[in-house]
Amino acid sequence: MQVLQFLLHSVIFAIATGAALLCASAGSLASPPDWNLLLARGIEARQAGSLIESVDALTAARDSAAGPPERLLANAALGASLLQARRLDQAGNALREAYAGMDGHHKAGVANDLGNLALALNDRVGATRFYQEARSLGSGDPEVDLLAQLNLARLAPASGKAPLSADLLARIRGLAEPATRSRYLLNFAQQAAAMGQDGLALSYAAYSDAIGDAQASGSARLLVEALDALAQLYEDSHRADDARALSERALHTASSAPLGLVQDIVVRLEWRQSRLLKAAGRVDEALAAMHRAAAQLEALRQDLPIEVDGGKTSFASLLRPIYVGLADLILQRQQGGSASERQLAAAQAIGMLELSRQAELQDYLGERCAVLSATADQQSLPAGVAVLYPLVLEDRLELLLKSGSGASYRTVRTGAGVLQRLAADMADGLRSYDSDDYLSPAQQLYNLLLRPVHGELAAAQISTLVIASEGFLRPIPFAALHDGKQFLVEKFALGTVTGMSMTDQTVSQGAVMSSLVVGLSEPGAVLEKLDPAKLLGIAQVARANLQDKSAAERRSAMREALLLPGVEGELSALGRTLGGTRLLNNEFTVQRFSKEATTGNYRILHIASHGVFGGDAGSSFILASDDVLSMNGLQSILRSDNFKRAPIDLLTLSACETAEGNDRAPLGFSGAAIKARARSVLGTLWPVVDDAAQQVMAHFYSGFAAKGFGKAAALRQAQVALLRDAATGHPFYWAPFTLVGNWQ
Repeated sequence: MQVLQFLLHSVIFAIATGAALLCASAGSLASPPDWNLLLARGIEARQAGSLIESVDALTAARDSAAGPPERLLANAALGASLLQARRLDQAGNALREAYAGMDGHHKAGVANDLGNLALALNDRVGATRFYQEARSLGSGDPEVDLLAQLNLARLAPASGKAPLSADLLARIRGLAEPATRSRYLLNFAQQAAAMGQDGLALSYAAYSDAIGDAQASGSARLLVEALDALAQLYEDSHRADDARALSERALHTASSAPLGLVQDIVVRLEWRQSRLLKAAGRVDEALAAMHRAAAQLEALRQDLPIEVDGGKTSFASLLRPIYVGLADLILQRQQGGSASERQLAAAQAIGMLELSRQAELQDYLGERCAVLSATADQQSLPAGVAVLYPLVLEDRLELLLKSGSGASYRTVRTGAGVLQRLAADMADGLRSYDSDDYLSPAQQLYNLLLRPVHGELAAAQISTLVIASEGFLRPIPFAALHDGKQFLVEKFALGTVTGMSMTDQTVSQGAVMSSLVVGLSEPGAVLEKLDPAKLLGIAQVARANLQDKSAAERRSAMREALLLPGVEGELSALGRTLGGTRLLNNEFTVQRFSKEATTGNYRILHIASHGVFGGDAGSSFILASDDVLSMNGLQSILRSDNFKRAPIDLLTLSACETAEGNDRAPLGFSGAAIKARARSVLGTLWPVVDDAAQQVMAHFYSGFAAKGFGKAAALRQAQVALLRDAATGHPFYWAPFTLVGNWQ
């Protein structure tokens, strides 16, 4: 829980003095009343956790400033809010402008924030320099000096003299204003707790004083914040009764404060209460508390920063634990319940998983507003289709199944560690095409993931199974799961979704679709623009030894590793099946691709070129002949209003791959679909030999574009054709092809 505390407190602590100084200074300026109001509103919104509102108000204050002094103050406050929202580039621009124009007391506050920015960018040397400068500029002001000291303490090495002391605590206690004392005491207490047993006594003392000062200040938010922080220390120290009692007191205090002022803290309080009540066996009360936490979280989700300190995301630190924790409790509560109660529980749990998947994809794309939910009528599934949500919990596996007849779930008693080991063994075995090492884990995973729902699938006469997996299950192709006699793909047409709420289920109109087919069999000028390190996600490049080579030798080795000799044959074959427009090698430039794609004339977009999907959208790209096409670049090209009226039905990435060993990398296919406004994406989890790729594509497009099969049915036909051929029967050749999104 320490990560969560740090996420929601650390930046507020670090900017507290700056915000107070700005408020004081603003009142003394002969500025238009509107400017003063905007500045105050922006700072108050930040302190209440409403970062979007804060940034909007402070941007308006900056833009309406009557002169340089007002603009500088607005920029300083805006930079602090952008920093808290983790919009680091924009924060840097605002803070540097303020820093350049200020001096003395005000510049010290901005120097502190620039130190926080440097720390967020892992520049510890720069952070130290700015914090030391803040001390120097603020000499004579105990508040500025103490804030800089507290920030410097965060940079102290784990070994050596403890950065915090009773003397520093005494100096904080000597500050004049109770609100300032309380904020600094919270900062001190949190850092002291992180010191372990050596700092525990200091931490308890500082938290107790912080609560008293918060109460004296009259600030409801500060008091709730201080109570919450001490309750967290109690929980971390396994003092469950004390933690629960203090959390109840904090929630009672919060109930009389405006909700917008304390909403983010209420989420933490309710989540903690749920954890503690669950541990005490009070499942009904734990479920009620988690429901309240999730409701409050959904209301403020748009204000949460994507990335938090330490390289973690708010999804991993906060959103997933609450949404999945609620799903867990919902299912636990109905163990042994009636059929109708279990069906309702399954539907509610799936709803929570959908919220979790939305949040994860938003984190991957780096955009909170990137994903729109599907409409209610899109949520009804056609006959013969089911969606399987494997929910991996520490102590068990829940298999949630949704079909047109409703929702159900089965509980499998197995640990997350067992599943993770089997998934890793299967993935490793599949990538070794001369080995059957994959078969045993593939059969064990089948028994855990599919066999328990045989009855439901048979009763509903399911022919198309859509998998909505997460985490370490994503990199394994479900098509290669084996029941001892058959692969799963021999039983079902298979599709993959991140979540149904992000899947457009519109049926493709017409069997014949216009197509734009592009490919790169050998790289062009793009090699001159690439850092080799950025290409290491591509398997062939990663295997090429680029160390200790000259620049010319590295380019030659990269060119050789990136050759795709089968692309020309692939494009020729697709030309006969699809027709349409073809761009090969030097014709496939970013500009030419953009010109063709923005016409909106194409429903099928096929790209046969190297690309890699990494742990986030920023590390995902496709190679054109002359340059790199990033996810954002793809979105920019396909932003035409033409695509709103007639979206791309299928985006195929036939030579792209997901970064090996990265559970989030397969999200890149869903991200590409959203960026390209495409209903479906067909891609591969690992590199495939040219001949197999050509065969799969030929069979797939013959079924989909020529014969009018659904996409999942066409892919199944293609994969089964290869697995029944002795030369390509090993799943290495056909299993990595994955259809994401609309399966129809």
